[in-house]
Amino acid sequence: MPTAMPFYRRPLARITTGALLAAAASVSLVPSQADAGERWLQARSMPVAANKVMVAVTVQHAKLPSRMVYVSNLQGKIIAQGVLTRGGKALVPVSVRPGTATQVYVTFRHTRARLTVPVSTTARYMATSSWRIINKVNGVNNAYTPRVLTQMAGVPIDKRAGAPLQRLLKDAARDGVKIYGSNGYRSWGWQRSLYQSYVNRDGRAAADTFSARPGYSEHQTGFAFDAKAADGRCSLESCFAGTKSGQWLAKHAAAYGFVVRYTPQNSKVTGYEPEPWHLRYVGTWLTGYLNETKLPSLEQAFKMPAAPSY
Repeated sequence: MPTAMPFYRRPLARITTGALLAAAASVSLVPSQADAGERWLQARSMPVAANKVMVAVTVQHAKLPSRMVYVSNLQGKIIAQGVLTRGGKALVPVSVRPGTATQVYVTFRHTRARLTVPVSTTARYMATSSWRIINKVNGVNNAYTPRVLTQMAGVPIDKRAGAPLQRLLKDAARDGVKIYGSNGYRSWGWQRSLYQSYVNRDGRAAADTFSARPGYSEHQTGFAFDAKAADGRCSLESCFAGTKSGQWLAKHAAAYGFVVRYTPQNSKVTGYEPEPWHLRYVGTWLTGYLNETKLPSLEQAFKMPAAPSY
């Protein structure tokens, strides 16, 4: 998964007191006797909104007395907490002032292990985040464009999603399912024209249930991909879910870091009709977490309020 911030991974058993004193302040792990090389701690942060960063924690080979994960500020005050899944993952939301950067500590109860993780909502890191929430409340300005676009399946997408999408398409074809692209990156101006055409045809209230207003479309991030079958059947229609292509994507997209963003299970959260063709790239760490927790939407995973309306 593309990381918005550095990714820290250190075996506790290999960190000595001398090494800790000599190390830079970016990572601080204090081993206890119980650690004995049993686990690796990993943490990364990813901004999801102008004032929120998610801290993703992974504990491998863990036998912890508690599955609670705590995030504290540099003064040691606990500001957020989460619970490790059975697979050893925790997703902890941290409030950060818009446009600022700081650091937080990640700790575990009954252990002396501690990670120091940078968190930031600056424009630089917001632009790198494949977890950024785009919905009817959180949008982007009309000047926003992905840093690097690449062509994949006939449509432009963010380069960081290109290789995973290429593998997805290749493996689908190997299974006898040919998938093509219908839409990828769309500019603010393109989205404005598209949305207005639906308003003219169906009215604003109806258009808002299946089309995003300009600045509130995931396609502007470059991380969204609309799939279609080789024969074009059910293209951009709900019946795509019943096609061979739609069924393959529903079953396998997560293995490549993509989620079907708008489903019957989360329509009350997103405010959109189900779109079984609309994929959003978030990376395999997050798709694995979503599959394990059975959370139906990114908003719920990030502990953000539902956004069914503007």
